[in-house]
Amino acid sequence: MQDPLEEIRSLLKQRRPQEALAALDELPPTDEAELLERQRLRVYALEALGMLEQAFSVRESITLSPHAEIYDHHSAGVDAVRLKQFDKAYPYLTRAIELSITENDSYYLSVCYCLRAYVHAQRGDVPSTMQDLAHLEDDHELGWIPNVPKLTKDYLISLAKLRAQQ
Repeated sequence: MQDPLEEIRSLLKQRRPQEALAALDELPPTDEAELLERQRLRVYALEALGMLEQAFSVRESITLSPHAEIYDHHSAGVDAVRLKQFDKAYPYLTRAIELSITENDSYYLSVCYCLRAYVHAQRGDVPSTMQDLAHLEDDHELGWIPNVPKLTKDYLISLAKLRAQQ
């Protein structure tokens, strides 16, 4: 018999998110670590169904767990930016940066600094935008997030200055 979470992952790979959600709802109670993994799978299913706000809500609950990882905070920040909820994005991105530094794991670091600079730029906070951009290479660009323009240093500086004037 296959592990239930593997079966759910298989349903998601087969693009059957409704069935994955139903299977998640039928699973018995479990320990905190597995519950967290179930919640991550729920997020993927909700995203596949285009239910981005609901997926973000679940992702937010994941970040409250003491077992939440850098990825969870990073992903919550990305989702908040996608939904243009910049005030909500800031603490998730900041926490991902803190954890990355503490755990000496730079995998998400540049993305988080770039997105946090975008959040600062949206607020018109030029000094904070520049401070986060200082952590990035000059040619850094981020263009894979839906509903977000390609983020370059020049674009973010211009955006921050424009918003500061408004």
